[in-house]
Formats: sequence, C-alpha cells, structure tokens
Amino acid sequence: MEQNLKNGESGCQKFKYDGQEVYLYYTYLEYKDWWILTKIEEQTLQQFSSPLSTMVFRVSIALMIFSSIDCLVVYLKSKKINAKIRQKTYTDDITEGKNDVYLKYNINRILEKDARFALVSLEIINLKGLITVLGVKTVNQMMKDLYQKLESTLRKDEVVVHSYLGEYKLLLEYNTQPELMQRIEALDALDAKLKFIMGVYPIDKSDINYEDMCAYTNVAKGNLLPECSYGFYTKELHQKEVDQVQLEESIRQGIANKEFKAWFQPKYASDGKTVVGAEALVRWYREDSIVGPYVFIPLCEANGLIKEIDSLVLEDVCFNLNQWIKEGKNPVPVSVNLSRNYLDDSSFIRHLKQIIALHQIPQHFIEFEVTESAMVGNEKELKETIEMLHGKGFKILLDDFGVGYSSIKTVSDLHFDTIKIDKSFVDGIGKKRWEKIIEYTIDLSKQLDMDVVAEGVETKEQYEFLLKCGCNVFQGYYFGKPMDTEHFSSLLYPVKSTT
Repeated sequence: MEQNLKNGESGCQKFKYDGQEVYLYYTYLEYKDWWILTKIEEQTLQQFSSPLSTMVFRVSIALMIFSSIDCLVVYLKSKKINAKIRQKTYTDDITEGKNDVYLKYNINRILEKDARFALVSLEIINLKGLITVLGVKTVNQMMKDLYQKLESTLRKDEVVVHSYLGEYKLLLEYNTQPELMQRIEALDALDAKLKFIMGVYPIDKSDINYEDMCAYTNVAKGNLLPECSYGFYTKELHQKEVDQVQLEESIRQGIANKEFKAWFQPKYASDGKTVVGAEALVRWYREDSIVGPYVFIPLCEANGLIKEIDSLVLEDVCFNLNQWIKEGKNPVPVSVNLSRNYLDDSSFIRHLKQIIALHQIPQHFIEFEVTESAMVGNEKELKETIEMLHGKGFKILLDDFGVGYSSIKTVSDLHFDTIKIDKSFVDGIGKKRWEKIIEYTIDLSKQLDMDVVAEGVETKEQYEFLLKCGCNVFQGYYFGKPMDTEHFSSLLYPVKSTT
C-alpha cells in the first residue's frame, strides 16, 4: 500500500481493526494530492455474494469512479483558470506584451543559464510632450509599436517588458562589453520620434534581488554624461548616490539644529575704505568644521531645502544686526539671497517679515538679492514679488547681471534698485571689448536710476577702471574676503555721539 501511495496507484488493503477484518479501498484523484478512502468490513463484503449485494457493490464502485471523474474535471478547469489568471497578471494593458510582474517572477529562472546578462531600463523622456500634442490614444499605439520593435531585437532567453508608462526593461544576454554597448546604441535609434535615456546594469549573479537591480539601473540613468543617452552602473556611482542620501539627511539634521550661519562679504564705497554694506553668505558649522556652500547648495537647490537655509541665514543676519545696534555700533544694510523656490510660495513674504520683526530690525537694514537666472521664464511672478517687497520697504538687487542673458527691457520692467555686475565681466577688464560692455552697463544703469555694485574685484587695476566708469560700490578680495560675524563686526565703528 505504501508503494502504491507513492506511485499514485489505487488499490485495496486488508487490516484488522477493533477485532474485525476490514478492507480499505483507496483511489488517487490526481488533484492536489487528494485520495478517496473507503473502509468495508469483511462481513459486509461477504453479503455481496448475493446478486443484489453484488449490484449494490458495483453501484458503489461506479459512484466512486464518477466522483473521481468529477474531481478530475474540477482540477482541469481550475488549472485552466489559473493559467488565464497568470497570463492576465503577466500582460501589460498598453502594449499587450509582458509586464514588470513577469520579469520579476521569472528573472531568477532565466539567470540560471550559464551566460552574462544585463538589465536595461529604457525610459521615454519626451512622453508628456507627445501626449499633449498627439493625445493619449496615439501615444499608447506608439508605445505598443515600440514594444514590438524592442521584442524583434531579442535573442533566445532575452525578455522585454513594459514596466510603467514610458519605461521598458530589457534582459539582454552578452559576451563582451563592446557588444553590449553596440546593442544599446542600436536601441537608441529604434524610433526617431521618441527620445530615450537608458540605465544599464551588467548583472552580478551574486546580487540578483530584482528591486535592487532596478535601483541600479536608475542610478545609471541619474548619472548620465552630457550628450549621452545611456549610462552603465558602477559601484562608484552607487556610492555617490549613497553619499548624496547621507548628505541630504545630514543637511536636514543641520537645519533642525540651526547649524547654518551667515558670513559677510563687505561692500565698499568708492573710496575703497568705507564699508557701506555686506552680502550675507552661508556657511555650515558641522562637527567642529566649517563647510563651504559648494558642498551643499546644489543639492539644496534641487530638493527645495534652500528655502529653509535662506531663512536660517536671514535669522542669523537679523540676530547680529540686533546685537550691533545694542552694542552702539554703526550697522550697514545686509543683502540676503532670495531663492527662486520662494517665488512658488505666496506666504513667504509674511514669513520673512515675521523674522525681521521678531528681531526688531528696521527695514532699510535688510535687502534681498535675486539671481538673474531666476528671471528666466518667471518674469510675471518675480515682478509681483518685487512689487510686494518694495511695498514693505525693502530694496531688491539683481545678482550676477550678465550671466543669464536677460534683456534690458526685462531688467527695467522689474524695477530693481541695484545691479550687481558679475565677476566674469570684471575679469574681462583689460580687454577693450569687455571694457566697452562694462562702460555701457554702468551708464545705462545710472540712466535707469539703479545703483551699481561690481562683484569679484581682485586687483587695483580693476578697481580703478570701474571707479573711472562711475561704479559706486565694490565687492571682492581686493577689499576683503568673506568673514565670520566676529571679524565683520570689527569693521563697524561705534555711532558718534552728538553731545
């Protein structure tokens, strides 16, 4: 009986149970390892010697057979339904091809083959624009056509799936890196109307967690070289991503702990000696060291944390101005950077004014700087912002003038109080062409009733040329480098008594 059970064979076995001889009949149903077991006592079996008993016995056997057939039919139908469910689960609605679920649950089986594979994430980056112009129905057909084109490039054991709207994943087999690169470049040319970026992860079979592999392709896509549509994952890139995440977390903690403080770049009058103002710059006081802005500013501008840092700098500036006033010193106006991120926040002016009011700082001691790049495509919002700030009594400076290629009309319409000539222009002093541009800029600014600050003045020759052109405020290493509160405070002289 034990052997029959292992082999899935039906049969009969005689047992002695409770002092009586019994027969156990067993039949395998071929469904989920189900069996039908029937116990018949020997004395009952002897009754089947009569014709009627024999007939009843046969009917019983027939019922057992029919039950087995019913179970078999249920099994076959269940198997067919499960196959349909599996097919639906693995099918993408847009392309009608395989989807991400299929690849996730089959990739390990494919990677068992003794060959090298790469996972490629191909993403359409102009999809939104195409939907706006062509409509959803047309673009869906384009994505379906692209799936078929990608599928036509595959070899045996290779897979393409549509992962989400506009992103495809391909599992490609390769022998050498140049061969893989050649195939990637061929994919890039499949459809002229669609623009792709691709992240490639040459699979390390010791690390085949599907979610991790997808993350690696995203790392590659996020670190593309200029003018290149595809990139390969490396451990160095991964470490860079990890460092960025850790840096962002440290910045958030630093903001919570108010570790970002103001440094001051003095502004000098035309005599080159009198401090008439300062630009507030940010430094990060982190773990007994001072971190320069180039380390954290680009990341903060990208993730929006720059607003919180600007607020901390303004708080620190207001705190120091309040201290200088209490100490009887002669404070000067300090200009604070106004991030472009603020233009999307209608409540920011109220927030800035609350900070200034909290420290009881007169309005004329605070000025705001807007970079020229913030103007591009943002003139209407910026004009409204400047008008509101002017209405509150603040002066507005246009920083980095000349870098963003804004028109003179735009600069005039926005009513800036001061233009800051960018260092790249000042560096051109000594070359006639650049000198003519500087002369024209200063003259035009005067005609528009705007003051002019020259940034990045580093030599006596630059200072003297700008002075001759009519520039009235100077800023740069020739006069003084950015300095902390203590050193800048020493430049502020006590207010002279009138008695």
